[in-house]
Amino acid sequence: MNRVTEYSGTDTGLQLYFEDGTGYYLEVPQRQEGITKVYYIYTPEDFEHLSHALENRNEKIIIEVSNGTVLDSEGNGIDILGNYRHYDMEKFSVGDKVQSVFVYNPKTNFIDDILYRTDTLIE
Repeated sequence: MNRVTEYSGTDTGLQLYFEDGTGYYLEVPQRQEGITKVYYIYTPEDFEHLSHALENRNEKIIIEVSNGTVLDSEGNGIDILGNYRHYDMEKFSVGDKVQSVFVYNPKTNFIDDILYRTDTLIE
């Protein structure tokens, strides 16, 4: 298991911290405090808040943390709200529960403009 447990923004990017003590640094310049916002998706309302933030992010760094399940050997899956998700079948098997973290491009307001994605087996 390697779930994201916390994050911190710096002047030059974003540091993600994982449960196993490792981390990942994403170079994304920030110009002001509070420019990073993390959305944990558990309900349709959470997803609505995320969608609104993505369409109106104005150079804020938006991070989505959500869980899903691998459905078949082709890597097809769904998140906990039933939305389609695709997984790497070299890392996962049918039935695996996976935590996905998406870091969206702060330079656009497109809901599918993802700079970085990591998927971690949670069970």
